[in-house]
Amino acid sequence: MTEAQQFYTPKECATQNQERFRTRTAPHESGCLVWTGCLSASGYGRFYMGGETLWAHRVAYEFKNGSIPAGLVIDHLCRNRACVNPNHMEVVSNAENLRRGLAFNYKDGCNEGHTREPVNAQGRRICRKCKNAAGRRDGRRYRELNAEKERERGRKYYAANREKKIESVRKHRERKKSERCG
Repeated sequence: MTEAQQFYTPKECATQNQERFRTRTAPHESGCLVWTGCLSASGYGRFYMGGETLWAHRVAYEFKNGSIPAGLVIDHLCRNRACVNPNHMEVVSNAENLRRGLAFNYKDGCNEGHTREPVNAQGRRICRKCKNAAGRRDGRRYRELNAEKERERGRKYYAANREKKIESVRKHRERKKSERCG
């Protein structure tokens, strides 16, 4: 039995779910216990147990260490999403998990070289300049795609307010004329 599989002793695998779980794992030379069952599109293992489909790495952690406290997530210290070795996992907050991750989000600057803001409430670091530029692009794109609709809306507004506008212009001209003459 490999080091990665040692937490699955025959005594611990007494339950049917634990035995079924163990059959869907394979040791890897890196020490990871790789999930060979169903994987999600993002690369995490999925395990059906108790009438629902669960994340395999969370199930493995709970088999060995008990329940995961509410509001916390599992961080793969080995950075292998398919790994279900509880020795390669740590319970952390989501913000800490994001900080530790290898995602582009951790770089000091964005792809354009701007500095990122500190971590926001969602646990992300954003570049305000790029976010604002994207908003401007999206606004332009909306206006381009809806140009005819916007023109029609303007025509309707002009038609509905034409009399008010004419009256406003007439009063303005009278006021200017009285100022010149008066």
